[in-house]
Amino acid sequence: MRKILVILISWVLPLSLSAALMKTYDQPLEGLSNNTVIDIITHKGDIWLATGKGMSYTEDGGNTWKYFGKQNGLVSEDMSAIYSDDINGRLWVAPNHTIEVGGTTYLYADGLAYTDDKGLNWDTLMIPGSYGPQSSIYDITGYDSLIFCASWAGGLFGSFDGGHTWKHIYYSIQDSINGTSSLRNLYFSAVLDTYHQDSIVLWAGTAAGLIRYIYAPAYAKPSSNNNFFIGSGDGYIYFSGDSGLSRLNYDSISHSERWHSAFIADGLPGRAVSAASTFGGRVFAGTLDSAGGIGTGLAVSDDSGLTFHTNYNGLGELIGAGKYPVDFAAIKNRLYLAGLGAGLFVSSDTGKNWQKIYVDSLNMDPADGRNVVNALYADSLNLLVGTDSGVVILFLDTAGIIDSARFAPQFSWGHGPAHGPTTRLKIQKFFNGGGTLDSSVIWAINQPRDTIVDSSAVFRSSDYGLTWRTDADYLTGRRFLDIDFIDASIYIVGYDTWLISPNGVNWYGQPGLVISDSLKPTVSLNKSYIRAIKIINDTIYLASSKGLAVAPAGSNNWHIVQANTNPTHFDRTDLYTSESGQLTGNFVTALRIQNLLGGEKLWITSQPADSVSYTGINTASLDGSGWERKDSGTVCWNYDFYQDEIFAATDAGLLYSANGGNSWDTISIAGTLANSVPPVPYAIGTDQAAYAVRVVGDTLWVGTSDGVAKIALAEIQESNWSIYRVVDPSKDIYAYPVPFSPYSGGALYFRYPLAHNAGVSISVYDFAMNLVKDVMKSEYRIGGPDAAYAIDKWDGRNGKGDIVAAGIYYFKVALSTGEVYWGKLAIVP
Repeated sequence: MRKILVILISWVLPLSLSAALMKTYDQPLEGLSNNTVIDIITHKGDIWLATGKGMSYTEDGGNTWKYFGKQNGLVSEDMSAIYSDDINGRLWVAPNHTIEVGGTTYLYADGLAYTDDKGLNWDTLMIPGSYGPQSSIYDITGYDSLIFCASWAGGLFGSFDGGHTWKHIYYSIQDSINGTSSLRNLYFSAVLDTYHQDSIVLWAGTAAGLIRYIYAPAYAKPSSNNNFFIGSGDGYIYFSGDSGLSRLNYDSISHSERWHSAFIADGLPGRAVSAASTFGGRVFAGTLDSAGGIGTGLAVSDDSGLTFHTNYNGLGELIGAGKYPVDFAAIKNRLYLAGLGAGLFVSSDTGKNWQKIYVDSLNMDPADGRNVVNALYADSLNLLVGTDSGVVILFLDTAGIIDSARFAPQFSWGHGPAHGPTTRLKIQKFFNGGGTLDSSVIWAINQPRDTIVDSSAVFRSSDYGLTWRTDADYLTGRRFLDIDFIDASIYIVGYDTWLISPNGVNWYGQPGLVISDSLKPTVSLNKSYIRAIKIINDTIYLASSKGLAVAPAGSNNWHIVQANTNPTHFDRTDLYTSESGQLTGNFVTALRIQNLLGGEKLWITSQPADSVSYTGINTASLDGSGWERKDSGTVCWNYDFYQDEIFAATDAGLLYSANGGNSWDTISIAGTLANSVPPVPYAIGTDQAAYAVRVVGDTLWVGTSDGVAKIALAEIQESNWSIYRVVDPSKDIYAYPVPFSPYSGGALYFRYPLAHNAGVSISVYDFAMNLVKDVMKSEYRIGGPDAAYAIDKWDGRNGKGDIVAAGIYYFKVALSTGEVYWGKLAIVP
């Protein structure tokens, strides 16, 4: 049956709306549907053909054929693409019809059709881009729930949920505006590359080159754009955000980056991560249900942040509203944890067991400001603690016992009113020429709980906490959040704050409101949202509520990283063109992936889109490198492979290469017409284009403009093809062998189509149309959709029994069902 749905490009219109439309049951018709075979696939163990007049299939290797057309399910019959979803058992096809406009014939697309029951029921989706003039879908590719369609005027569109919803895919924002005026929006070919672990790569051929769309899995990219803490250790940078923990391995020399993110599914007990650190070969992450929400405890990883668990004791106070880890510090074999609303904890066995400690053993009131811990910093055997009452420096012995403490309450820092809790602590150290520590400065950021009543400030102490001072002009009155250093230079970030000082005396706000990506100026990070800074080996890392930024050592060349949390949007694109040296031409008309033992290879047909490029076969590795040009001048429409052998369906017939495409042989498609009675010799000439090629087991199938053929792979160099064709009266009425000599002792056979059972009469006439002989009259023959007879013969004698003279003769085949066919033959001595 046929069912048509109009699908708007959105993310909300479900395919289940089609259930309101009535279904009927359609039986396939017998026989092949057409001799023009556009593509060949296997579906549920059967061979399916997309043809110029519907869909044909065989369940028995070609012995019998069935087909669907406009009269039994399809909305139209000129097929341009076919794809089998083997996992879900669905067959997708692209139907079209032709229209005449001003004497010119145009192909008009009729949507995207599918069947789940081998054609008994067809549904048609009218997705924008899949219907209308010149919007034919020329390729369909996919895997499991992913489906992508390459349409000419309709562009590239896909579904990530098995066809329930659809979206257009554009190489750039500008392309989404330009529409068909951009050659990059005219698509002709596509292939899905699933050879990259969990990443999905879509190769799409356009009129302006080959585009590679890369869809990375969630764990292989940053987890969130809303980040508020940066930790480091064991060669990684850890970004804590509202949607998990992201680990970065960054090479500041090559600027390469490798990401890995962890989520609740990986063992984190909460969605958001408040802080993270490494210690003793383990990763520790504080979690909560959402940013600023309910604490869900500490998570521990034993595999560098790939998976997490909560196997520890003593941190029950870190679960609840407003209670979660905010900082870590390590001294010798001890890891210290600052828990907002819970206090200070320490573990001496790499996080298996925890003990709560107090900065003042005489004051264990959890509501006291000294016991509200916000920040930690380790300095040799000393632990600096930022509390709601200011800075506390704990002087510890080698066993971690507090020898003494230095309290620096915020109200004694000598600048105006109280400046709230200390939320960040770091020490800037200065070394002499011999590498010996010369001096150090403690920097403390005080952040008020209520920004209306108070304001934050940055304080410094050059005498290890005895006295403190600030800069009233630059270091007060703003919401400061984090600080770090490169030698003598100080970097301070916060809300609407980006300050740099070369010496702690002169302060400069970096010009501009945004940090722009050095390679992609349109990508930027607003400085107003920066929450954390970390400098490692002079490389600057920034975390903000709008993304991440990295500036390699010794440069101001920023790389902006904005997390793509939309799984239906690609993470990266690459464009390959003739101008950049990869392709022979920019019009990419065929794509196929060859799976080799030493790695996979992409095969590409590219045709000229301008006067300087040319048609050719190109290959590349799936990482976009290793480009080679294998042939020039051949228009190839399809490829398939048997191990390292390549078959190419081209305008010049079937090509074959046994050496990786370095040289090609033309394979003659010659054998017998398999649906003739008896089989008749036949050859598909190289003047007939081959459009499709498919290796199925040990058999090679080829679709051409003159039928479909198959042969055993071991016999491809032999004239042993089985050729299947629809009977074409313009081509299938003939006598053979011609010319014929009656003196040879053989016979001349007549070939003619017979769609139905009928009585058959055959007569021969001379050039003047005089009757020479009635070869047979009303002989009964059994017909069928693809039946063609070649058993009726003539010995070259007239009605009197004499051998006829040499010359041109005509013959007539008249059927009792009313059909009359004429043919011509030649007699020689």
